[in-house]
Parts: sequence; C-alpha cells; structure tokens
Amino acid sequence: MGLFVFLTVKYDYIMKAEYQEDYNLSYQLTEEMLKDLAHKDFSAGAVVSGALTAVLYRLMLGSQDPQTVLGTIAGAMGQAAIRMEIGDEILKDGPSEEVH
Repeated sequence: MGLFVFLTVKYDYIMKAEYQEDYNLSYQLTEEMLKDLAHKDFSAGAVVSGALTAVLYRLMLGSQDPQTVLGTIAGAMGQAAIRMEIGDEILKDGPSEEVH
C-alpha cells in the first residue's frame, strides 16, 4: 500500500486546483448518494456495484487508451486506501510538509 499512498499524495500535489475542486465535489456527491441509498433498505453491495459499474463504463467510454483507464483506477484505489487508513480529515486542507 505504501506505493499507492506515495503516488496518490504526489498526484494530489500536482493536480490543478480546478480539477481538485471537481474531484472533491464528485467524491462528496457520490458518497452522499451511496449513503442515502444504503439508508433506504437497498442492498449496499448492489448499490456500490452498480455505481462502480457506471463509473467504470464512463471511464472506459471517455478514455483514449487503456493506460489512462488503468492509471485512473490505480489513482482511485490509492485515494480509497488513504481514506481507509487515515481518514478524510487529512485530505481536506491539501498536502502538507508534515510526515505522517
């Protein structure tokens, strides 16, 4: 997981501010939607699987090559690993010089 964390933090650091804002908004809205559906007696597994399928479809549809798809998936996996390991709080203010 260390490599994912390094690459993801490095990616966050070089991501343009306009894209970081888009990323954060997309993450927040998707998370809210998944939470809402989970609280309405839907199957959590089916909801997440359906959302993941839709996202992967959009990713494949809009990508120019397989490397872009794989790079995006790797970055997303790294972000998810960070969120699981250290939580959302560390990501709110952007990268810091502090060693975690």
